[in-house]
Amino acid sequence: MRMAKNTASEENEREWAENLVRHVGATAKALRGKRSAKWLSDRTAELGYRIPPTVIAKLDSGHRGAVLSVPELLVLAAALGAPPLALLLPTDPAADVEALPGKAMPVSEFVGWFTDDTDAAPDGVTRDPAARERLALAASLNTAAGRIHFARDLLLRAERQGNAADVAQYRQMYEGAVDDHARIREALLTGTAR
Repeated sequence: MRMAKNTASEENEREWAENLVRHVGATAKALRGKRSAKWLSDRTAELGYRIPPTVIAKLDSGHRGAVLSVPELLVLAAALGAPPLALLLPTDPAADVEALPGKAMPVSEFVGWFTDDTDAAPDGVTRDPAARERLALAASLNTAAGRIHFARDLLLRAERQGNAADVAQYRQMYEGAVDDHARIREALLTGTAR
């Protein structure tokens, strides 16, 4: 026999999950604009994971309950051209986000928790240093990839212009970026620190 406290706790958990799914659905609907549920379903299929129009309609109307998988969240965001985190954010940037049941935090802290740009976390959550390091390495890898593209573009432009000094400088920049990317990638794959 369950105690009333557990029933109230379970009700709060379910309500939090349903509110979260309802919010994702409303945000997805707003981002979709006048495009139909069928359009969004077709777009998710193009991305490799079809979400049926009936499921999208349930998300639109807030009648999906607490059911939203991580793959659904990711493909919905991709189909709408939005970062997945954007589907979780309130439309009012001054509003708090209920990050976990009964644990609200400002939007900026919620985003910081997701991206690890800050030390913010919901009350009672301890940050795992190894997970944070892995995320930092992944972010560094992304930055290094951007540096590769930037240096490559500069190098190609210098080669087209025939400027030997710039070609040498940008080739060195490009090679350094490629080396950094490889080093960070290896650290990420092997779990070794930077």
